[in-house]
Amino acid sequence: MSAKTVNAFRLTVNRTAVARIHEPNFSAPSIGVKSYSVFPDFIVLSVTGGFNLGGGTQSLATFRTTTYQANDDVSMIAGKHQIAIGVTLAHWRVNQFAHTNDPGTYTFNGTATGLGMADFLLGKLSTMTNGSQVGWGTRENYAALYLADVWKATPRLTVNYGARWEPFLPLKLTLGIPYAFDDDRFHKGIKSKVYPNAPAGLYFPGDPGFPTNGSFVNNRLGIFNPRLGLAWAPKGDGRTSIRSSSGMATDFTKARQFGSGASVKTQVLYNPDLKTSWVMVPAIIGLILTFIGTIITSIGLVREREAGTLEQLAVMPIKPSTVILGKITPYFLLASLDMIIVTVLGVLLFG
Repeated sequence: MSAKTVNAFRLTVNRTAVARIHEPNFSAPSIGVKSYSVFPDFIVLSVTGGFNLGGGTQSLATFRTTTYQANDDVSMIAGKHQIAIGVTLAHWRVNQFAHTNDPGTYTFNGTATGLGMADFLLGKLSTMTNGSQVGWGTRENYAALYLADVWKATPRLTVNYGARWEPFLPLKLTLGIPYAFDDDRFHKGIKSKVYPNAPAGLYFPGDPGFPTNGSFVNNRLGIFNPRLGLAWAPKGDGRTSIRSSSGMATDFTKARQFGSGASVKTQVLYNPDLKTSWVMVPAIIGLILTFIGTIITSIGLVREREAGTLEQLAVMPIKPSTVILGKITPYFLLASLDMIIVTVLGVLLFG
């Protein structure tokens, strides 16, 4: 645009289409079994101790994802400032179809005779499962706007600050009926007015309180993420620099998520080996600091108040802060000494 202003515009379209084709063999109805299969040439058969044919992830399936994205970034120099402003708009479309359950799954595991192969030869079926076609379709929009500035405050100090507006626009399902679960509704026994036979706690589009944006999660537009960074060169010789930064960041759910369950994993960050000494030694240090630094100091002041010497200090020509500092300092030094002793003993005894 000019010698001090640069504009970068990018438009991106990406499409991924994967087709999975199964290896043809036969289906259960084609060999005389009175059952249903969506394919005439595919079966999922498992014989414990014998053989396997097919599999849920080996059947016909298609996975298609299309993304559209536009970015515009403007950078300009004005005096000691390098200002940047930009916007990002994106749209995701996901369509997935898989014949995982509808071919039927037949299992012979030896329930009847104790041998899977013997059950197969005798026709003693252990389990048979069949279901509908797996389908997953979503649409999701994304928008973000940012403003940033790099300010050369002094020859040795650079300040980098800015903010990003990134609203949460949840994905929308295009297949099936979205629903949500509310624990408070469940405990109150509130049922859906749209589907009265649904269990308590579940509610659907059209029910009071259900999002009206086409998703099962409400939009959140007021999300702003500020950031601040400092870079300081103490000597200005290009060999030493001190840097500090702070900021807030958010993430969003991508268009292929919300498709499965969730699990909770516990991770112990402090004391991962769960050693008792790692807990008890800091606890003892905290107890000593609390007892000597606070309780004994308070007891000493109360005793002086009872003895009447505190009033004598009050009328002396010294500042109150000096009196308080004089009373606290001995106990602080004593507590610090005890903390060092306990720390050294803890390292020597417990490693």
